[in-house]
Amino acid sequence: MTQWSGYLGLILQGALVTIELTLMGSVLALVMAFLAGMGRVSRFFIVRAIATTYIEFFRGTSIFVQLFWAYFVLPFAGLSLTPLQ
Repeated sequence: MTQWSGYLGLILQGALVTIELTLMGSVLALVMAFLAGMGRVSRFFIVRAIATTYIEFFRGTSIFVQLFWAYFVLPFAGLSLTPLQ
């Protein structure tokens, strides 16, 4: 049987990182959704068109395609993705 006490610190550290990422992602998603929703009902055509394009792009593509694109295409644009440390 494995001694869990040796791994408890690492498990708690990983749980803390998971909670932090969940909270930050939720806040970012809330802000982006609010801005897109407000843009969608804007009286200005260009704002409405940009918001509609943004919404339909993310609704029309699978999360797998979006992650694949982010991982392989964004580094070509100079945005490097680094792992969590």
